[in-house]
Amino acid sequence: MMALDRKNALSAGQDEGGIAWGRNASLIETCKINGVEPLACPKATLTAIANDHPQGRLGDLLPWSFSPSS
Repeated sequence: MMALDRKNALSAGQDEGGIAWGRNASLIETCKINGVEPLACPKATLTAIANDHPQGRLGDLLPWSFSPSS
């Protein structure tokens, strides 16, 4: 299903929209693979960045090392 949706998004008209959709789909699937709730990780990541998370520790916010307390 995901590949069909990606192909449809890429042919929807704007290349930029397809690229952005692909990034989002990749993040969601990476979260699923790593057993992370797909909306919790991006929300916590954006919140941490807005709250001045140390730039040297951005790896802590990636889906494979994400913990809800991040």
